[in-house]
Amino acid sequence: MILDDNWIEARLALHSYNVMTSSSSSEKIPAGGFDKQSGLPFGETIELHRSKYREMAEALKSIPAEMKSAYSQALEKCPKLVETESDPIMFLRREGFHGISAALRLTGYWKARKKAFGEDRAFLPLHDTVSGKGALNLEADIPALRTGFRYILPDHNDGYPVRKILHLAHETRLKVAF
Repeated sequence: MILDDNWIEARLALHSYNVMTSSSSSEKIPAGGFDKQSGLPFGETIELHRSKYREMAEALKSIPAEMKSAYSQALEKCPKLVETESDPIMFLRREGFHGISAALRLTGYWKARKKAFGEDRAFLPLHDTVSGKGALNLEADIPALRTGFRYILPDHNDGYPVRKILHLAHETRLKVAF
């Protein structure tokens, strides 16, 4: 997935956005709710998405190769997975539609994913938890995910909530957190 003009326009068409009035990128985007006409969250417009996708694309080009090596590797090995499991709009929203920050977060995501899952599993789908062909290991990661490694027990006699964290290997905790 390269954020070029063709990708941007195809992405916007895919979501079947209706053109809304333009909004300033400096406006705060309110939390919750969707515009009935466009289907976008309130405060977001097709123009905002288009301009911020382009800003993010330019930022990705300017990031040094060594800082985005895991992302570049993912683009080569599994471009569809990059698109489905690291949708640029999620990174833009998280970073307040700041393209440079979103690009850095996206490349950081793939770097962390590669570190957590290793070279052999980082570029496999996270959602495949049954076949064994996904990023999560059936013998170690799936049981940890099913048990939940963090949970709250009934209050202690003194009235304080008790939080329990299962003692899992650091590597497993990282994978389950994804």
